Amino acid sequence: MSVRFRAVRGASLGSVLLLLALARIAYPDTHARAEALCLLILPLGYGHLLGALLSTRAPDSKRATPRLRPSRPLLSASILAAGFGLYAALLSAHPMLALVPLLAISSWHIVENDLSAGRSLSLAPRLGPMPRDVDSHLSAFGLTSLLLLAAVSSESSDPARSFAAAVDSPWEVETAAVALRALAATAGAALALRARSSARRAGGIALSGAALLLSTPDLSLSEVVAASTLYHVVSWILIGAHRIRSIGDRGSARRRALALRLAAVHLAPIAPVLVASIGSARWLELVRSVLADPGIYLFWAGVHVLHTARLRRLAAKSR
Repeated sequence: MSVRFRAVRGASLGSVLLLLALARIAYPDTHARAEALCLLILPLGYGHLLGALLSTRAPDSKRATPRLRPSRPLLSASILAAGFGLYAALLSAHPMLALVPLLAISSWHIVENDLSAGRSLSLAPRLGPMPRDVDSHLSAFGLTSLLLLAAVSSESSDPARSFAAAVDSPWEVETAAVALRALAATAGAALALRARSSARRAGGIALSGAALLLSTPDLSLSEVVAASTLYHVVSWILIGAHRIRSIGDRGSARRRALALRLAAVHLAPIAPVLVASIGSARWLELVRSVLADPGIYLFWAGVHVLHTARLRRLAAKSR
């Protein structure tokens, strides 16, 4: 792992811990705290999704993605609209059945991106193809299981924000938690046994130890979504800022344009939230609630994961 990415990882984790600590001081009530965190962080997440869409390019391509035929965007929009409609119906009837799979996909994406960026020798603005080696996937799978463990163990009276409230059965919650601990511990043990480097072996042992010994944090599902999203967004903002600093001379027009674009795409979704917070119109309240809803965000984050995975593809088989 490069020294620069260690700094990125430390800054991202530090920002998450600091914000969670401040939120607990400012909002002792769990529901109010989760709502405030989602209202602050999820619009930034939408900015990240927007930025990724605008900078779409395959990792092995020197040029931007070719212009699509007019019918393609219309077909894609129709499929997304139908998919979102089905998801919204499932979310209303069975919240956790809809949320947990998407949370698993989103968590895997965050973990896999973090590990792939850590393996890179430089802070590249785009990740290369996804690795094929088993060790990399064991690491991502184990850490994703730990994130899901925190989400499944969340406590809230709102079924859309708590696995426990949705299933209404302590036995099912405990079963899911034990299963996730076992999956994370097994992935860590397999990694420790397979690893050829001492660093990966130590990582596997640490993963198994964390799965078996650590208690689950006292976080709601919304807080887990907000915290993992903030970590991911801050990481990519810092990587983007590093790329901008490496281009041209300080104060150059291209540098200013890239910095402005980085700020604009991440701050653009915050503007409707600010307007909605000031105004009292009913439609503004609807905009505010939609942008801060973790269930809606997870759907579009899932689309983003599938889109970026399709662009990156798997690395070529080694001969």
